[in-house]
Amino acid sequence: MAYETKTQAKVSVGIQTLWKALSHDMRFIVPKAFSTHVRDIQLLEGDGGLHSILLFHLSDGASERYQKERIVEFDESSCSIGLEVTEGGKLDAGFSAYTTFFKLTAAAEAETVVDIRVVYQTDTGESLISTQKTTDPTLSFLNCLEAYLRNEV
Repeated sequence: MAYETKTQAKVSVGIQTLWKALSHDMRFIVPKAFSTHVRDIQLLEGDGGLHSILLFHLSDGASERYQKERIVEFDESSCSIGLEVTEGGKLDAGFSAYTTFFKLTAAAEAETVVDIRVVYQTDTGESLISTQKTTDPTLSFLNCLEAYLRNEV
C-alpha cells in the first residue's frame, strides 16, 4: 500500500531560476548546492527530461553510496517534476518505493512556493513514517538549493 506525505515551502528565489535548477540544470547545480550529501550526478539514460535516469553519487562523510532516480513527471508549463528512486539510497533505508514530486508556483518576483508530495511504501508496511524520513530531507535540500542560488544570482 502506498502512503503519502505533503508539505510546502516558500523559497526566496524566482520561479524560473528555481525551475531551471530543479529540472534542466539539476545534474550540475545539486552537487554544488548539496555537496555534503551529493558528490555528483550522472545522466545514465535520456536527455534529462521525462523518463531519464539519473545516478546520484551520495556522500555523507566517511561512506559512499548511490541512488538511481527516474524522472516520472516533467511538465514545463506547470513547473512540475517527479523523481522516483529506483535503486539504492532510500530503498536501502527501509523504503520499498519512494517518489518525490515538486510543483512550483510563483509567489512574487523573487519568491516561489514549492508544493512537495512524497509517495512511499515501506518494507514493513508501516504507514506512519516520521517526517524526519520523508519531507524533512527534501526541505533541507530546498534550503541548501535556495542558499546556493541566492549566492549565484
